Amino acid sequence: MRALIRYVINVLAKGWARVETQEQLDQGQHEQVRNELARLLLSKHFRRTERCGEFLRYIVEARLQGDYESLKERSIGIDLFGRVPDFNTAEDSVVRVTANMVRRRLAQVYDSAPETPAIRIEVPVGSYTPQFVWAPDNETASVSPSTRTSRPPVAVWVAGTGVTRAVAAALGIALLPSTDVRGRAVDEFWRPFLSQSHVPLLCLGSPVTYRLSQRLYGLNGLPPSGEAQVDAAISLLGIDLRPDDIQSQVDQYTGLASAGAAALISGFLGRHGVSIEVRGSNATAFADLKNRSVIVMGALTNRWTIHFNPSLRFQVVRDQGGSALRDISDEKIYHASHDRDGAANEGYAAVSRLYDPQSGGNFLIISGTSQYGNQGATDFLLDRAQLGARLVALPSGWPTKNLEFLLRMRVVAGTPARAEVVASRIW
Repeated sequence: MRALIRYVINVLAKGWARVETQEQLDQGQHEQVRNELARLLLSKHFRRTERCGEFLRYIVEARLQGDYESLKERSIGIDLFGRVPDFNTAEDSVVRVTANMVRRRLAQVYDSAPETPAIRIEVPVGSYTPQFVWAPDNETASVSPSTRTSRPPVAVWVAGTGVTRAVAAALGIALLPSTDVRGRAVDEFWRPFLSQSHVPLLCLGSPVTYRLSQRLYGLNGLPPSGEAQVDAAISLLGIDLRPDDIQSQVDQYTGLASAGAAALISGFLGRHGVSIEVRGSNATAFADLKNRSVIVMGALTNRWTIHFNPSLRFQVVRDQGGSALRDISDEKIYHASHDRDGAANEGYAAVSRLYDPQSGGNFLIISGTSQYGNQGATDFLLDRAQLGARLVALPSGWPTKNLEFLLRMRVVAGTPARAEVVASRIW
């Protein structure tokens, strides 16, 4: 046995495995930590900056779940700030800067406290793993990833080769279970739409399009299709038009990217054994929404998005001739931007999951400022790692509450990049 212990020590010393000790917190201590987190987030120091609050909530929840992979700089950058997986942490300091801001705000809260709190949450310099420090008269003085106490049990997580795990098992070391915390959170998010008891409805918005009347095509002897429509329109310059010569078409088309997003959602539900019904928004009556799970896609082009608009923080508005999103908390407007050639290079979208007491239905509303916004928001919703990271950072009880996310995504060569969460709301 001694030889075996020496072997493990040598393995660890050579860097073949990483060992972190973590004293397990009981349910009461978890509750204490979450109560303190809620108190901090309500303080004036954290209310002023949503980014710092989201950062603190994220690392505390990851720490409570034992998800130490999420507490690395790269993971935080990807999950919380929407950075690409290979972003340069040396050049992009968003995680380090935000962590320093959080440390300063924590110090301000505790320095101005009239009395010593029962528990303090601290973020040591050089680490993103929070420490929970109880007051001296509390049962536990301090709990941190490096704490060593005589109180059992102490779980040791070994990340390394199968040999190392086997050695750990031989020594009787308890390995922390490899739990998919984020995955479970994502499943909870989608649960209302995965029920086998009814068929969810995918309600698509569609822009109003226009076509020339048959009379005008007859004047030119041109077929009413394809490029011929453009030729016909050009040849009609100077001809007197009748009111019915320009005819609107409703619920006939949808954007290509939006159609692709709808296909992704349909495929996702199909893999869970759930079929889906697709309708245009103007062909969907209120009776079709009753006691049903409904996914609404589209901004100004979807009348059901407009229907729910007044109850949301991130509302669809018309701005600069197109769809935009307004954060009613500060009246800031977010709209798609374009380069000098007119190609979209940045888009926004709001994602809202809510229960509507009038219809008795669960709704997931995806409203992009362009079709790229719809596509980028759908990618976010189907990315288990990214969506899961956001969900586990939310306060406990979120599955029974309404959620809103405001997303921003860059558009590169007609394809939205990974979305970044700009703001969120839970109610």
